Amino acid sequence: MVSKIKHKEVPFGYKNVTVSDKLKLVENLFNDIAPKYDLMNDIMSLLLHRAWKQKMLNNLNLKTNPICLDLAGGTGDIAIKIVNSYPNATVYNCDLSNKMILHGKKRAWNSGITNSIEWVCGDGALLPFTNNKFDLVTIAFGLRNCAKLEETVIEMSRVLKPGGRFFCLEFSPTSDLKIQPFYDFYSFKIIPILGKIFANNANAYKYLVESIRRFPPPETIEKMMCNAGIKSIKTKKFLGGIAYLYSGWAI
Repeated sequence: MVSKIKHKEVPFGYKNVTVSDKLKLVENLFNDIAPKYDLMNDIMSLLLHRAWKQKMLNNLNLKTNPICLDLAGGTGDIAIKIVNSYPNATVYNCDLSNKMILHGKKRAWNSGITNSIEWVCGDGALLPFTNNKFDLVTIAFGLRNCAKLEETVIEMSRVLKPGGRFFCLEFSPTSDLKIQPFYDFYSFKIIPILGKIFANNANAYKYLVESIRRFPPPETIEKMMCNAGIKSIKTKKFLGGIAYLYSGWAI
């Protein structure tokens, strides 16, 4: 009798799926919501995601002619802002969803950016870049959608130059007790309705809410960063712990 090999399962919302299935599910999900992705981010977060991303961008302090990677960069909002702040930068926007990238290219073109952003379709756990390539690697609200969290953090560290900056902006599974009931109500009751109304996909936004609740706590993310070779790690809490900004340096 041939024994069955049990494949490692990872969270996809409140379900557990194989790594290959999660990659395909995430790709299909973001391909589907790509046309309304930016609008939904604004509506769901009440524009807070913009302020949080800007706080991350305000701390970059890049040198002349930096080479940067924004992982899970979607439609390119981070990449575009980096180029606007550092006109001599080269920014690689890497995302699993080809349709998100297509919308990002249009967005960059409409912003007058034609040749400073390289658009790459790829998996964060298998980055198609050489070691020590980038001065900066960022990921904003995308790590929880990666099929292999630890491997993705390791890959982000691998492609950083020694002394390169690492930034991760992500939601947290828990927040301060005073706001948790309101946060849960808004997350589970309101956001899927908004997803249905504005993106015609309630299930996609139900998954996104569930993915936050299945995401590791801040201390686990800090440990992943440390194990991957990121040092001088700092964390900043937003809105009672709904989101965290993690930063550090590659060694």
